[in-house]
Amino acid sequence: MVVADAAGLKRYGLILQKQPGTDGMPVKVNLILPAQARLISASPSPTIQSGAVLEFDLQLDEDQQIEVIYALAP
Repeated sequence: MVVADAAGLKRYGLILQKQPGTDGMPVKVNLILPAQARLISASPSPTIQSGAVLEFDLQLDEDQQIEVIYALAP
C-alpha cells in the first residue's frame, strides 16, 4: 500500500500478488475514501462505487494492481 501526495492530489496504490503454484482466485477489495474526498481516477475502474466506497472485483490469476487518485476538499 502506498499513499503519495503530489500537486494537491493523493495517490493510493495497492499491489495484490498471486502466489506461485496456486490457482487464480476471485478477490474483492473495498476501499473507503477519506471524508470530503473527490475521486479523480481509478484503475481498474471500480465494479461498484457508492459514495466514498469503491469496490473492486478482481481475478487473481496474475499479479493485480489498483491505483486510485483523489483530491481532498479544501
